[in-house]
Amino acid sequence: MENSNSNANVTKTAKALNIAAIVLCVILLPILCFNCILLVKGMINADEVPSVGKYIPLIVETDSMEDTIMTGDLIISKKVAEDEVKVGDVITFFDPATGGKSVVTHRIIEAVYKNGEFMGYKTQGDNNETPELDLVEYKDIIGVWTEIRIPLLGSIMLFTQKPLGLIICIFIPIACFVGYELLSRYKKDKASKNDIDALRAELEALKKEKENSENK
Repeated sequence: MENSNSNANVTKTAKALNIAAIVLCVILLPILCFNCILLVKGMINADEVPSVGKYIPLIVETDSMEDTIMTGDLIISKKVAEDEVKVGDVITFFDPATGGKSVVTHRIIEAVYKNGEFMGYKTQGDNNETPELDLVEYKDIIGVWTEIRIPLLGSIMLFTQKPLGLIICIFIPIACFVGYELLSRYKKDKASKNDIDALRAELEALKKEKENSENK
C-alpha cells in the first residue's frame, strides 16, 4: 500500500510539473519571441520604432492617457497617410519637446493654422490638465492608435526583458520539463524493480515448493 501511495504521489507531481511547463511555454514563450523580434528590429533600425508591417506595438509607461489607456497596457498603433490624421485621434509621436528623443501617445485636440497655413497638431493626454506647448507635425507621427489595447501585457513584456523575467520564461519551463522526465523515469525504474522483486519472490516460492515436494 505504501509503494502504491508513493507511486501515485510521484505521478501527480510529474503531471503537475508537466502542466506547469506547458502553461508557462504557451503563455510566456510567445511573448519572449515577440520581444526578441522587436529588439532585433530596434537594433537593426535604431532610429525607428520597431513595427510589424504597418502596425506598431507600444508599451504604455505613464498614466497621461488614463482612463482611456492604462499604465502597463500594450497598445497597437498604425501607420497612416497624412490625410487620414484628424482631430480626436490618439496618436503616437516623437515628442518635439525632447527633440524627438522620446515617444508619446496623446490625443489630437486641435489642428493649428496660421494665415491659412497648417502649423501642426495640438495634443493633450486625456489625464493631463493642459495641452503640450509644442505642436506635432506629420513627420513626427509614428502612428494612430487602432483602439486595440491589451491590459498589463506591456508590463509583462517589460518584465521578460529583465534577467528575472528571462529566468522565468526560459529556465523554469526547462526545469519543469526536466523534473517531469526525472520523476517519470524514477517511476518506471521503481516499477521495473518491483516487477523484478515480484518475479524473484515467485521463483523463490516455486523453488521452495519444489524442494518441499522432493523431501516428501
